[in-house]
Amino acid sequence: MQDTAELLVLYKASGTPWKQPVAPEGNEVTARNRKAGNWQLRDTVWHGEGNLRLTVPGSHFSVITFWNDGHDSLRYWYVNLEDPLHRTRFGFDYLDMILDVIVEANLAHWHWKDEDDFDLAQKLGLIPADRASFLRLEGERAVKMLQSGESIFNGWGNWRPDPSWQVPTLPEGWDIV
Repeated sequence: MQDTAELLVLYKASGTPWKQPVAPEGNEVTARNRKAGNWQLRDTVWHGEGNLRLTVPGSHFSVITFWNDGHDSLRYWYVNLEDPLHRTRFGFDYLDMILDVIVEANLAHWHWKDEDDFDLAQKLGLIPADRASFLRLEGERAVKMLQSGESIFNGWGNWRPDPSWQVPTLPEGWDIV
């Protein structure tokens, strides 16, 4: 898609294979699961509409677009707070920092997502207080960038995938460190 010093843009099409972190019961990994090391990566396939992950290299968040069925309109912007993406020989790894931001498609309103689990992660010692404060500021900064109408992210809500693109596959040996 795009891989420059200013912006990394990755598209995940419906049907794309990926590794999803899951708790032993098969549901979403919580702060308690993380603290206990009680989770694993599961081979799965992305269902639903495709999305774009927009990342300024080195930043502590990615902005992800989510569209309505058929990519006819943007449903919302999703700010994923994370450690900066780490490039590997097969793609990118990152560590999700639990707290996220949902921003309406028209950019008028936003709200935090997963605040309870984020607070629990702090109580469990997974995220120190100073890091938690930094992440909240990063989330607010991302929202302000989007709402400015002049950020590197604006305009991507109107992007559409090329219908001729094929769903990617994971290369042989991708999981060997």
